[in-house]
Amino acid sequence: MEINRISLLEIDSTNNYASNLMKSERLPHGTVITAQFQTQGRGQRENSWEGASDQNLAATWIFHFKDLKVANGFVYNQSIALAVCQSIHDWINQEVFIKWPNDIIVNDKKIAGILIENYIQGDDIKSSLCGIGVNIFQTQFSFPHATSLVLAGSDIASTDSFLQTLHKNLLEKLEELKLNPFVIREQYLLHLFRSKDLIALKHNEQVIHGYIQGVDEWGRLIFSIEKRIHHFQSGEIQWIWE
Repeated sequence: MEINRISLLEIDSTNNYASNLMKSERLPHGTVITAQFQTQGRGQRENSWEGASDQNLAATWIFHFKDLKVANGFVYNQSIALAVCQSIHDWINQEVFIKWPNDIIVNDKKIAGILIENYIQGDDIKSSLCGIGVNIFQTQFSFPHATSLVLAGSDIASTDSFLQTLHKNLLEKLEELKLNPFVIREQYLLHLFRSKDLIALKHNEQVIHGYIQGVDEWGRLIFSIEKRIHHFQSGEIQWIWE
């Protein structure tokens, strides 16, 4: 598959680079910017993303939309997360989960992360920067709950091989999003990490225990505590790894 690609050796962040580039030119739908190393890799809510040089995939895709409403923004996020899940599954043939809202989990460890930044005009999402980091060859992490494709048993030969797989799955999921967003929502819930399990979260500096019941249409986590339902926005809670 031919990919319109900008390949960089080192950059602060592929999302930052893409954002600056978008200010001066309109890049084609599906353009991807890759870097062998990010000095300031970014995760959700300004968290950093750890990655060793030339061992993992660090990339940002640029997508343009003709009819994607802001109200459907989270189902778009869901489609991206599912494409990443599918791509990882294609290379390791193991169960892959989504830790709400956008971390990808294999064997109870984080293998990938997603950062989406949308350009909005009125009620519409016109363009989007979709940053994706996937651990591929890295085997040592300062974060204890991290893994990679090779640690999960993949025989993948190059980061470019994964890039091809992911690019194909992203475009397919975006087409599926146009046709049947309800299916996207259902698939996301089926992949939701620790769904229905008793887990611990931190909220307002307090540890709370309860059950993940799902995610609503606005992207809020549905969490039950002693049979009472609570809704949490991204950033309101902190995951407690066990």
